Amino acid sequence: PLSKEELNDVATAYKHLTNNLNLTTLYLKRSNMIVRQFGPHSRWRRRWPVYTVGIASVLLASYYVYKNFDRYINELWQLGDATKRFLQQHILDPIQSIYKVIRYDNVEARLMTEKSLKSSEESLNRMVVDYRLFKEKGMLTKDEIDY
Repeated sequence: PLSKEELNDVATAYKHLTNNLNLTTLYLKRSNMIVRQFGPHSRWRRRWPVYTVGIASVLLASYYVYKNFDRYINELWQLGDATKRFLQQHILDPIQSIYKVIRYDNVEARLMTEKSLKSSEESLNRMVVDYRLFKEKGMLTKDEIDY
């Protein structure tokens, strides 16, 4: 339960709230009446702060660009050069190297000499024979290993 003083405070707050609500509705009625009588304000009159700040910003940005125009042009050239380097080093060069390996156009780029290839072939033949013997007979004897 609320005390008598608290009830008086609530009643006073309610009166203030309803009074403000009445004033707000009165203000809305009056403003609607004025708008009906004279019509709404023009767009310029309603949005002049936005237009003023916008024009000032555009002028300031234009001045800054004018003062630093050479720097912007230089940065654009540097950006173009960096793009060309990136494309050359990370796209074109790897593709060309892959193409050269696949096509095998460069004779100097051989991975093995003919002698080395012959030696590898003979070694592979010996391994195949040894594997076949091992699979056919099971474990190899000491004599078979020494050959």
